[in-house]
Parts: sequence; structure tokens; C-alpha cells
Amino acid sequence: MRPALWLTLFGLVAAPAAAEPAFRQLFSERASASSYLKNNWNRFSENYHPSYLLDGDPKTAWVEGAEGDGHGEHVSWRLSSLPRASEVKLRVRNGYQKSKPLFEANAAPKDIVIELLGPRGTVVRRAVTLARKMGFQEVVLAVPAGAAVDGVRLTIQSTYPGRVYQDTCLSDVETWVRSDVAYNEDAEAAK
Repeated sequence: MRPALWLTLFGLVAAPAAAEPAFRQLFSERASASSYLKNNWNRFSENYHPSYLLDGDPKTAWVEGAEGDGHGEHVSWRLSSLPRASEVKLRVRNGYQKSKPLFEANAAPKDIVIELLGPRGTVVRRAVTLARKMGFQEVVLAVPAGAAVDGVRLTIQSTYPGRVYQDTCLSDVETWVRSDVAYNEDAEAAK
């Protein structure tokens, strides 16, 4: 008998641990914000609506609509309610990523506060510094044991200035979760 098999049979070598559940993407039907930019120079009055943050298209963006750089402005979105989650990962396309010139022309969040929301309020609150770069960047937040998560709020604390505009933009945010709760792919895809 081979030594490794003999050791395993007699319990002297631990069996491999169960694999941690994989991250699964959660979708949201819409986002809401403290403000968004409205303009009268084109026919689409909701061009910079907060829901553009969730569409997966870097050519669209949520653009805050407050005076100045948007410090204190926030955007939030609901998720499928999870009675348990171990981690939430946000993938963020910071700034207006439609093109390099628009990315540089507009302001982008620098310091933000991310809050994971549950039925009783904030579950996790974490300050994060985003890079001013094109493409996705990731933030992973640990969720306390037994905490339910059903939403996310992101608040702008400071910004990278734009070369032309003060408008602060976010192109996309994806929400991913690691949880032992069964993933309902059809329900998520329907959002």
C-alpha cells in the first residue's frame, strides 16, 4: 500500500477543505442618486442618470449634478436580498470611460465611502481610494458573519479634477458576492 493512501485511510492526513464558494454577479434594475447632471443641449434629458452606472457600458456614466466637484454626493442600488454573504466585491470603472479625452476632461472620484446595506441599515462601511485610470479596479469587502446584505451605497469624499469640467463621473460598477446561498441565475439575468 502506498504511504499517502495508508495515511489518508487512517485519518492521519486531513481531507482537503471544502472550496470557498465562487463570486457570483448580482444585478440591479436601477440606481438612485442624490443628484445627476441634467442638461438642455441634447434631446436626452437623462443622459447621466444613475442607472447608467449599472449598464456595463463604459460609454455611459452617472454624472453627479451638484455644484462644484460633487463631494458628498452618493449613488445607491438594491440587490437580491442575501441572508448570508462572506464577501462583496465591487468592480469599478472610475471616471467617464467613453474615450480617453472625455476621461481626462471630467472629474473622477478619488476617495469614496462604500456602504453595504442590510434590512436594518449599514452592515459594512469602508473608506477607499480609487485610482484615476481606465479599466476596472476591484474592492473586496468582508461581511460580518450572520449579516444580511441587500444594497450598496457609494459616497464621493474627494475627486481627481477634470481638465475641462468639474462634473464627477463613474462609468460602471459591478457587484459580485461570495455566499453559500443558492444563486438564482435566471432571476439575476432578468434584471
